[in-house]
Amino acid sequence: SSPGTPENQATSVFVDQDGNELEVTTINQGEVGDLEIQNARQQGPSNTATATGIVTRAFGEYIRLEDSTGTGNSPSGLTVGPVSGDLKQDIGNSITQGIRLYIRGTLSEPNGLLRIDGSDVSKHFDLGQGSLPAPQMVSLSTLETNGEEYESELVQVSGLSFPSASGTFNANTTYMVDDGTGQNTVEDETASLDYRVEGSDQTNLIGEPIPTGTFTYEGVLGESSGGFQLVPIRPSTALPVTLTGFTAVRNGSSAVLTWRTASETNNAGFRV
Repeated sequence: SSPGTPENQATSVFVDQDGNELEVTTINQGEVGDLEIQNARQQGPSNTATATGIVTRAFGEYIRLEDSTGTGNSPSGLTVGPVSGDLKQDIGNSITQGIRLYIRGTLSEPNGLLRIDGSDVSKHFDLGQGSLPAPQMVSLSTLETNGEEYESELVQVSGLSFPSASGTFNANTTYMVDDGTGQNTVEDETASLDYRVEGSDQTNLIGEPIPTGTFTYEGVLGESSGGFQLVPIRPSTALPVTLTGFTAVRNGSSAVLTWRTASETNNAGFRV
């Protein structure tokens, strides 16, 4: 440590093989230098965050990262965008699903969604191929009541339908999805959530048919103006079968598969 340097800064001198002195300065950044997404999120708006995670979604001008540093090793997610310049050009090329990405920038929280705005990204590095995390299977009612725990994380929600929408999806439009009969009885209460179709910089859903039956959503959970919303990127196809259970049990060198359905419409059969 050299005299006159700040407490969190240390300077070391090394000599290379040619006898040249090299001065290297390191800075202890504390939690700001921690690469876990959960710690990055805890820095809060207007603060610098540094994180490394697996890219779960990369489309247009937005990137979503995830790791397993949430409470009890649960997933933790972070949104980056809208981005521009070199980072935008990398999306879809070197930055795709499953890539490990290092990102550093200033956090903001427009409309309640904590993110690193593209203009505030100071550094990003592609760290090579990683393993894409499996989506968390959650109910719509869980997201409705406890969405903060899943913000910017990859989720899968089954048994959804559009109670009052038909035709094709429009850009910059919020639809509503639910997971029940719509009767709102005590025995069968319906949960509902916004289904937000953004512009072409965030989705390729524009102009696609709105599912007329039950479908499964797989994507990230967003937030806008204090409300949580599903943020689709690609079309979800309505399924003729509502699956309520699936198990696999080993039997010697074979496996016994058992599944249960709540309803089937024009189903030709199952292929495993």
